[in-house]
Amino acid sequence: MSRAIFPAAYFAGVILTSAVRVVYTRRYRQTPIARDYRKGMDALLSALPGLGMFVLPVIYVLTGWLDFADYHLPVWAGWLGVVLFALAVWLLWRSHADLEDSWSPRLEIMEGHSLVTQGVFRHIRHPMYAAHWLWWRRSSCCKTGSRASACSCVCFRCTCTVPASRRRR
Repeated sequence: MSRAIFPAAYFAGVILTSAVRVVYTRRYRQTPIARDYRKGMDALLSALPGLGMFVLPVIYVLTGWLDFADYHLPVWAGWLGVVLFALAVWLLWRSHADLEDSWSPRLEIMEGHSLVTQGVFRHIRHPMYAAHWLWWRRSSCCKTGSRASACSCVCFRCTCTVPASRRRR
C-alpha cells in the first residue's frame, strides 16, 4: 500500500481544523471583550505551535529539505497516526462547540463569559491542548516518520509549560 495516503490525510486534517478555526474565529470577532490579558510573550507562544504543526510538516511533505531526518515506520504506524489525527480534529471541533461564545484565540475574557463544565470539558480539563497533543503524536506516525516532527513536541511543550504569570509580565 502506498504511503502517499498519510501526507494526504495530514492535509485533509489541516483543512478540517482550519475550517473549525475559521468558523469560531468569525464568532469570536462578533463577541465583545471584557478583559484583555495579552502580552508580548503570548504572541510568541501562539506562533510556536504553527511552526511545529504547519510549517515544518508542509516543508517535509513538499520538499526534500528534511529527508536527512527521515526514518521509516511500519504502515500500521501511519494508520495509527491517521486515527490519532481524526480524534484530534474531532476533539478540537467539540471543544470549540462546547465553548461557544466563550472561546478566544488569545488570553481574553469575553463579555458574558462563564466557566464551561459540560461536554468534553466535563471529562478533560483542557481539551484543546489534548487535541494539539494528539496532533503532535500523530506527527511521529503519519509523516513516514520524520525526526523533524520532534519540533512539534518542542513547540507544544513551550506553549503549555510557560506559566501564565510569566506571560502576563
